[in-house]
Amino acid sequence: MGYDSSKAMPSLNSMLLQVIAFLVLLGLMFLTNLFKRNNIIYRFLKRTLIYSMLIRMILESYLKMCICSLISMQSLDWNKPIEFANSIITLLLLLLYIMPVALFLFLFKNRRRLFDEEFYAKYGSFYSDINTQKSVAVYYHVIFLFRRLMVASSIIFLSNQPIL
Repeated sequence: MGYDSSKAMPSLNSMLLQVIAFLVLLGLMFLTNLFKRNNIIYRFLKRTLIYSMLIRMILESYLKMCICSLISMQSLDWNKPIEFANSIITLLLLLLYIMPVALFLFLFKNRRRLFDEEFYAKYGSFYSDINTQKSVAVYYHVIFLFRRLMVASSIIFLSNQPIL
């Protein structure tokens, strides 16, 4: 994992394919919703692929997105159009810092629905392969994301500390 630029867009180029695939699935979902006879495809895409793909993408690339946003935040530039777009993306990536808290609140609020089949089809990626009988285990990804956030912050903010 290398960061060739202090800008977020060039550093996140490997995620471009994932974002394009997600947008294609959204387009396919929209088209199948227009044709009522293909409603089965629409429900399948909505329930399983869309949420699971987005959740997996965020969970797996959270560290890289945090590091890229912090690096890019140190060199925000609003003068050129491409730099303006990069600055906007950087500010949007900063919303990732509320992700552990938002995920905790979401899981806490819906803790009684974890075994619901429809809820699991949508949001099961947050707690699949986790023993949901133990209430602390459900919050594994919250702790995972918080640890990654701390690692990204310490990499960037403590990089000038020679002792660390």
